[in-house]
Amino acid sequence: MRRLFVLRHAKASQHDPGGRDFDRPLTDPGRAAAASIGEFLKDRDFVFDLVLASPAARVRQTIACLAETYERPIEPDFREAIYNASTPTLLELLRSIEGEAENVLLVGHNPGLQELVLQLADAGSYALALEVSGSFSTGALARLDVPGNWAGLRSGLCPLVEFIRPRDLAS
Repeated sequence: MRRLFVLRHAKASQHDPGGRDFDRPLTDPGRAAAASIGEFLKDRDFVFDLVLASPAARVRQTIACLAETYERPIEPDFREAIYNASTPTLLELLRSIEGEAENVLLVGHNPGLQELVLQLADAGSYALALEVSGSFSTGALARLDVPGNWAGLRSGLCPLVEFIRPRDLAS
């Protein structure tokens, strides 16, 4: 069984009208949230075969903060196409994964990530999908089981197994 982990970047600073959205850095609470997700992943002993990520500054910093507590090497494949990508773009990217990648981490932005999770979730995932539809907050992580291969990824096919927000880990 393949697993897809979908992580929204952690909390970033507000958009500076004179600056680029692409360059927005994480806030201090965002750094702490990313670190807590890294610790969660380490405690659960998840290991990623492939990390696909937006090259935006807030995503790069999310991965860096996560890596500090995850304590395993993370070698992201930064792809421009993930920056503010639509759900169809993200789905096509996942379908194009080649090789034997079992555990894939996708790190990017909303609304595309939230819509992707909701589109992939199967009917048995109703309760968690309801939580995701309410708020896929910054730093949130969803885990879906992917039956079959990546090329066969389809809507409504994947059990949504976990949905974790940084605030869930603080309690």
